[in-house]
Amino acid sequence: MQLFYTTLQDGDFLYLEGEEYHHCLNVLRHSIGDTINVTNGTGDMFACKIIDKTKSAVRLKIVETVSREIPEHAM
Repeated sequence: MQLFYTTLQDGDFLYLEGEEYHHCLNVLRHSIGDTINVTNGTGDMFACKIIDKTKSAVRLKIVETVSREIPEHAM
């Protein structure tokens, strides 16, 4: 499974920039309309649809959120 990482969130939208942007669009050749999986590094995973792109960012609409509980011993 391909999984992208970002901490850039604005409501129901996530943004990919930098290396994640490059890998998504240029290496894997995803395009507007594709659905990708994204994590924020804190245990949440999102199914997102690519809705817009610029020269430096990809805007994603969150379609589904999957949150994992962090075990107490990990805190």
